[in-house]
Amino acid sequence: MIQTLSQRLEGFRSAGVQAVVLAPFTRTFAGLSAADFVERVLVGSLGVREIVVGLDFRFGRGRRGGILSLGRAGKRLGFGVRPVPPVRRRGRVVSSSLIRRVLAAGAVGEAAVYLGRPYEITGRVVGGSARGRTLGFPTANLLADSEIVPAGVFLTTTVVGGRDHPSVTNVGIRPTFGCGPLHIESFLLDYRGDLYRRRVGLRFIKKLRDERPFPSRESLVAQIRSDVRAARRYIQSLDD
Repeated sequence: MIQTLSQRLEGFRSAGVQAVVLAPFTRTFAGLSAADFVERVLVGSLGVREIVVGLDFRFGRGRRGGILSLGRAGKRLGFGVRPVPPVRRRGRVVSSSLIRRVLAAGAVGEAAVYLGRPYEITGRVVGGSARGRTLGFPTANLLADSEIVPAGVFLTTTVVGGRDHPSVTNVGIRPTFGCGPLHIESFLLDYRGDLYRRRVGLRFIKKLRDERPFPSRESLVAQIRSDVRAARRYIQSLDD
């Protein structure tokens, strides 16, 4: 999933949606025919007056229902159907599969164009190895709720208590130290305080480089300093 349930609900709330119905996708629910879905769920349970859907909307067991059958049902049962054409950006149809491919490639700037906002993950700050602190760059280690995490070194914005803090984030396996599971480590450029166990958001602004191994501690520290300088230059360019 591109967003967690909490993120989707917050998006609806921000857009002014007044109510959201969460339907558990049980085997019984999944087995409803297209006709039963319309009559029992849309009309019987929700009492719809108008439905807004994409042109490729499919529903019902075996995905047998579509925009045409929905329109016919609407005329018979008394509700309107408003189809929405695809959204295009840079000549491409925006879709969840396109956004997933772009994020998998680490192209977070391009993903922001299709999303209409920077891609954001959420999670809780957990304890780490404290290696960043020994290198002079203490990091917040994020245990992410999100399912899609682009790999590499990024300029990010860490959202703490509703406030934005510029940061440099490494997402990877730390090959300089022998590799391991995926880690998400953020160095906040101008933040003083303890983030341990706090929930934060992490917005991906720009990819700085791919993760790679370094031959020595000194060369790694030099690269981190270079990453921080690059992040600050980019932030300054946005203000100019």
